[in-house]
Parts: sequence; C-alpha cells; structure tokens
Amino acid sequence: APHQQAPAPQHNPHKRPSRAYQRNPPSKVLLIKCPHETSLDQSVIHAAAAPFGGIQRLVMWKREDRPSALVQLPTLEHARAWVEACDDRGNYQHSGVVMNVCYS
Repeated sequence: APHQQAPAPQHNPHKRPSRAYQRNPPSKVLLIKCPHETSLDQSVIHAAAAPFGGIQRLVMWKREDRPSALVQLPTLEHARAWVEACDDRGNYQHSGVVMNVCYS
C-alpha cells in the first residue's frame, strides 16, 4: 500500500510560527536559497554555517538566476539549531546576505 501522508496538525497559536514553512521532516541536510542575491561566494555560506557545526558537504547551483545550495551539517541537532535561529519566515542573515533556510 502507498504510504499515507499523516494529516497536518491543526494550527496551534502557542507554537512559534516559524515552523509553518517547514514542510519537510528534519534532516541534517538544509536547503538554502538567497532570494536577493544574483551571485554568492561559497565562503559566505561556510561562514554562516560556522556557528552550527560547519558544512560537511556543499552543493551550489542557480535557479532563476538566484543562488541556492544544499548543505550537510554534522548532525541533525546542528541543522535544527540553524533552522531555529531563523526568523518567522525562515530567513537568516549573515553579513548582509539573507538566506532562506529550510530542511531539504
């Protein structure tokens, strides 16, 4: 039988709203999108990830002329810490660069 998707939990007003954009289950691989940049040096993402254990693997590409990256952090806890450091829309700012961070 195909795997049934569990129904989404009802909105709980007491939870922080930043979980709303987390459609994917937690993993140590994060998807990072930079909606306001046209080019981005990998070193910026490495520097942004430094407080969260650093990057083990990094794959970058461009989509609609905007940089995106998949980053693998050491553990799920590191990845969760980065996601939870984001604002309510999932954005994290590092040296002027806005990164949208979510589980991949």
